[in-house]
Amino acid sequence: MTETHVQATMRLQQTQALRAAEIMQNTAKFCTKPPSMETFFEVSELAQASFKRSTALQASWMQAWMDWAAFSGSIKGADTVPKYFDRLNNIALQADAQMVSQVQEFAELVDNIGVSYAHWLSQQVTKD
Repeated sequence: MTETHVQATMRLQQTQALRAAEIMQNTAKFCTKPPSMETFFEVSELAQASFKRSTALQASWMQAWMDWAAFSGSIKGADTVPKYFDRLNNIALQADAQMVSQVQEFAELVDNIGVSYAHWLSQQVTKD
């Protein structure tokens, strides 16, 4: 049996809610112990890695939009009405593909940060 869009959405929301609840529980446990200097360094490394990844994404997105702007700035080869509309459609499709790609990359980044933090946090609360 295949999963419907509604079922997939509900499953993903349930998974996210369970992860959030686990993170909140582990954060509460973590806050009951005084942090060590090692903890500060590890948190700093996580934050720096997240920042580097997000700035790299932003730079690649900016370059992609600049490339798209250069591409969309001309109607080269559109010497007939059908070719003109084909070119305009291609410009719009490329913008749409760029937006979809960026949304997916952002969602992946957010998910990776959440998973990394959750893993690090679970290690912190299980330390002796």
